[in-house]
Formats: sequence, structure tokens, C-alpha cells
Amino acid sequence: MKAQFPKSALLFLLLVGCTLAACSGGDSHDSAGHGDAHHHETPEKQTRISREMVDAYGIETRHVGAGTIREQQLLHGRIRVNAEGVRTVAARFPGTVRDVEVRLGQWVEAGQRLARIESSESLQIYSLSAPIAGVVTRRTVNPGELAGEQALFEIVDTRQVWAEFDVFPSSRTRLEPGQRVQVAAAGGGMTGEGELDYLASIAAEHTQAMVVRVVLDNAQGQWLPGQFVSGRVVTGEVEAVVVV
Repeated sequence: MKAQFPKSALLFLLLVGCTLAACSGGDSHDSAGHGDAHHHETPEKQTRISREMVDAYGIETRHVGAGTIREQQLLHGRIRVNAEGVRTVAARFPGTVRDVEVRLGQWVEAGQRLARIESSESLQIYSLSAPIAGVVTRRTVNPGELAGEQALFEIVDTRQVWAEFDVFPSSRTRLEPGQRVQVAAAGGGMTGEGELDYLASIAAEHTQAMVVRVVLDNAQGQWLPGQFVSGRVVTGEVEAVVVV
């Protein structure tokens, strides 16, 4: 079996060769001043890379020029339910549940009827409606059961979600509301962008981490609460004379 030469070591040797060639590639003159007027580079001072090596190791060449160097901070966190889009629904008057018209996990529109309840006092039947559009994430009652003060339904509007990241105080100083954050699902695939909407001012007692939050559009339902994500935010920019 042939030993494999590490890719990193090969690239290092290529760079060293290019550097030595560049350093020795200028005009040379002897101590007596009898150097040639026109110096020509000898083949020994040139470094050549074959097309096969370029293709095998993914070597690229780029133009050098002025540009902007961006300092980025990498964040790690999870997708959370937008707490501002959560509603619980309880009976207005205690009574017996006559029928339930929605299932767990069903999407409902604002004003849609969830159940009908017969009041224990007036014996009149009244409807219980959804206060917002969203997904029914909790249903605690069935027809024939008594409805008291407990929550009967929970509805979550999933069209917006939160990406919450934990950062340490030393990193938080470089973050501020309004910064754009590129969010990506762990393992690749889905990506999105949003603004830093919230930065906690109190650190967790045991971990000293502080929560920062990005609001993400989720109209297509691509982000799932509990999903691991990463985020990248530009925290600084520097104009440089030479950028590759």
C-alpha cells in the first residue's frame, strides 16, 4: 500500500516553493558589477503545478486588491416557538362540552369555532372560538366532559418563530439589536435571515450564558421548534489595502 502524503503538507511545500522562487527571482549582480543587463529566469527558479494537481487538491488562484474584511461571530442555538403568538382558550362559563370541532395539530383560522359548551347556570349553549390563527397544540377536553376554569385549547401561530442563541458576556458586547443574522439548520439544508430582536441583560446562574434572539419568517413551516441551528453575524468591518 502506498503511503498517502497529507494534503496540508503538500500545500505547505508548494507555498514555500513559490515564496523561494519569488524571493530569488529578481535581478542578480556580482560583486564586481559585471551582471547581465537583462536577467532571465532560469527554469530552476520557477515553480510549476500540473493541471492534475490543481484539480486533485482544489487549488484556486484569485486576484489581489483592495476590499473589506468582515469580522463575523458564530452562534449556536435552537428554534423556539414565538411566545407572543401563543394563546390559551378556556370556557367563558362553566358547563358541559357538547361537541369539539378541531383536532390536535390542526390549523385553525381566527374566529373559527373550536367547541360548543352548555352553561351550567343558564343551560344555554355558546360557542368557543379561536382568538388567533394557528396550530392547535393542546386539547384537554372531549364531548360530555365538564369545562371549568382550566385551559381547554392552546393555539400557536407558527408563521414566525424565534432562533435563540446562547452567548457569553464577552461576546454579547459585540452584538446589538438590528444586526442581520444568517441562520442555517444544523447539518445543512435550510437557511434564513433575520434581525437580532432581543439581547438578554441577565446571565443564567449556572452557565453564565445570555440569550439573544432572532425573529424568522416561517410562513412555509420550514423551521421546527426544537431544531438545532447556527447563526453568523457581522460584528465589524475593516477596509484593507490587500484582500484575497
